[in-house]
Amino acid sequence: MSFTRSGPAIVGVSLAYVVLVSFIRGRIARSVLIFVSALVFAAIVAGALNQEVMTDALSRLISAIDTDSEGNPGRLRAWYNGIALWSEGILFVGDRTGVVTQTTARLLEGREMIQVESGVLQQLINFGLLGLIAYYGLWLAIYQAIDDRHIWLRGAVVGGAVQSFVYMSVEVVPFMITIAMLPLISDWLRARYQVVRSMIDQSSVFMASRSPARRILSP
Repeated sequence: MSFTRSGPAIVGVSLAYVVLVSFIRGRIARSVLIFVSALVFAAIVAGALNQEVMTDALSRLISAIDTDSEGNPGRLRAWYNGIALWSEGILFVGDRTGVVTQTTARLLEGREMIQVESGVLQQLINFGLLGLIAYYGLWLAIYQAIDDRHIWLRGAVVGGAVQSFVYMSVEVVPFMITIAMLPLISDWLRARYQVVRSMIDQSSVFMASRSPARRILSP
């Protein structure tokens, strides 16, 4: 059984963002609660998995920071090659659009493709500095479109953006669709909050109008 490291990376960065923002906003109790809840959840998941599966999962996650572990030497070589390709090409607009890819390689058999194992390098080689700025500008726009009260959704955006530095996740269509939908989810949550808040206000006004003191003071 194999385990991808990109998912845990997104979850870890998102959790760190939520804890940090809660702490900065003075919600220390919430920060501690989130951190403890994450540990409890991890313990529950660990208990649900058998020892062999858990050992494989932990080894896979720990290997992410070990440059000598399986897969990482190849990833480092891909990064070095990617930097060299970008420096040899057109720096501002790129010159290998459609060549640095994973998805296209599966669709076009026999065509040589380049994998650089990094969303940053992929954008630089394909579209240059301008493409890189546009791509992460889109991430920033999505982040800003989310209500700042919805820190979990913003955390997911931050986690996804950070994860894309070392994975070519831009071509994972379900992942990108989910990220693009987060502002819509935020808008829906905000609308639901306003509806509930309006109902509470109307109920408060009604209860106040029915109170004995209000009836006595009424002309």
